[in-house]
Amino acid sequence: MRGLIGKKLGHSFSKEIHEQFYKEYALMEVSDLDAFMQQKAFDAINVTIPYKEAVLPYLDCQSEEVSKIGACNTVVKQDGKLVGYNTDYYGFMYMLKKHKVNLEGKKIVILGYGGASKAVIAVLKDLKISNYLICKPTKTQNTITYQELYANHRDSSVIINTSYVGMYPNNDDRVIDLTCFKELDCVIDLIYNPLKTNLIVDAQKRKIKAIGGLEMLVAQAVKSISLFLNQAFHETLIDEIYQSLLKKKYNLVLIGPSYSGKTTIGAYLAEMLDYKLIDIDAEIEKEIKMNISMFFTLHGEKAFRILEEKIIKTYAKMHHNIIITGAGAVINPRNMQRLLQNGYIYSIDRPMEHIVLDSTRPLATNMQQLKQLNVTRKALYDKYCDEKIMNHTTIQACAEVIAKKWRSHEG
Repeated sequence: MRGLIGKKLGHSFSKEIHEQFYKEYALMEVSDLDAFMQQKAFDAINVTIPYKEAVLPYLDCQSEEVSKIGACNTVVKQDGKLVGYNTDYYGFMYMLKKHKVNLEGKKIVILGYGGASKAVIAVLKDLKISNYLICKPTKTQNTITYQELYANHRDSSVIINTSYVGMYPNNDDRVIDLTCFKELDCVIDLIYNPLKTNLIVDAQKRKIKAIGGLEMLVAQAVKSISLFLNQAFHETLIDEIYQSLLKKKYNLVLIGPSYSGKTTIGAYLAEMLDYKLIDIDAEIEKEIKMNISMFFTLHGEKAFRILEEKIIKTYAKMHHNIIITGAGAVINPRNMQRLLQNGYIYSIDRPMEHIVLDSTRPLATNMQQLKQLNVTRKALYDKYCDEKIMNHTTIQACAEVIAKKWRSHEG
């Protein structure tokens, strides 16, 4: 039996990676680590929060990395003995090299001081990087607090988050406020679910090099799999799995003005790409049990926007969906922050001369009103989208353009 042990594993993508190589990989939420490890009822396991350090006493042998780091995330049973490895070390080193991150001479802050943090520190030491600080909520020997970070270290160049702040299901959490750090040139977050934490989204908004944790997850998983199977794999396999997994986990989000064709384009895309279709306005109507125009009449736009935010918050945490937003969803920055975490965003527009008005649209019932809304919101559509698409021929042709772009997309 192979699998992953931890306390809460609802965030994990490991099963999807490992089951490409063997039939079954179990996600095991273990509450009694001692009983589990004493039984030894497994062939090989990965270890995650909070057991990377707690598992050490149960090992009969450990790799050089485990001895150096003081944390273990992979255990293989060999001739009845439990041998521990740390593949986080390999995963983090791979990520640095893949993105050509040069840490020499940089002031580095590491957020968190658990097993993942220790693997990061071991990599830095092996790269002869010594100018780093460890930051955690409460002060201990050789660490600083967040208060000290804000007070004395705003000149930091690189921030590496190894804590679980911002991890699914607590996607809204934000480990630090990046606006205080004016000299940053790189932000790394080891969290992979969501694909982009608030930390990563914030860094991207500021045009700072930002690297999420999915590549590290895949790299360490491939290393674990090689240990499980006693088989070497070429490093190119990491990127192949990463690109495939990234596409499976991304939502494709359609934003844009009323009458741009988002709903019908989304339906075509869901069929072409085998994604689930989520129409935010339709989900709102299911909840309110009336059409949106009637809800506007009875309760007003403010009440509608509250409901819209609630529905978007739910679906933005999910994966592999086509999400169609209402035209006004972009006016709430919280909506867009959430959609950006797991979403690749296409802004759809349509020439005014192609539009046929619909009296059921509460805020766009005449051409003058529609033009004014489009002028007001255009900057927001441009701000939040990854790509702009002009729907100037047929709906199906527009959907085919997006599908072709997405099939060739690489993260």
